[in-house]
Amino acid sequence: MLTIQECRTLLNITTRQTINEYLKSFNFFGQRTLTWDEFRKLLELQTFLGLKAGTNSKAEFLTYSPNELRNIFASNAIDIEKKLKTLKQKHGNNVVRIVEKNSRAKTSKNADLTSAAVARNGKES
Repeated sequence: MLTIQECRTLLNITTRQTINEYLKSFNFFGQRTLTWDEFRKLLELQTFLGLKAGTNSKAEFLTYSPNELRNIFASNAIDIEKKLKTLKQKHGNNVVRIVEKNSRAKTSKNADLTSAAVARNGKES
């Protein structure tokens, strides 16, 4: 599961308005999290819109079947599976960094508390 903010980050979407428009296209608006399959739809939409910027539309995207979209992406040498795999790895690396950062912060906080207790009591407990 991905938060909407994580989706925005992975797709390099800078505005809430853009992500909200994408979410509304699939009736995902209001959800706090998305599955990877739901995220894939956002990735496909963003990729489709980028093929012919200003020409392709969300409404047009929704008229295509999954098979037609695969053909469109293939004819433009775009591998959605590869893009999705790369973004999953990027997400996984970010999660690991966040966990490590939080772990270091907790360790540092515990060390600070121990140092404060030693200073107060004049000895280590």
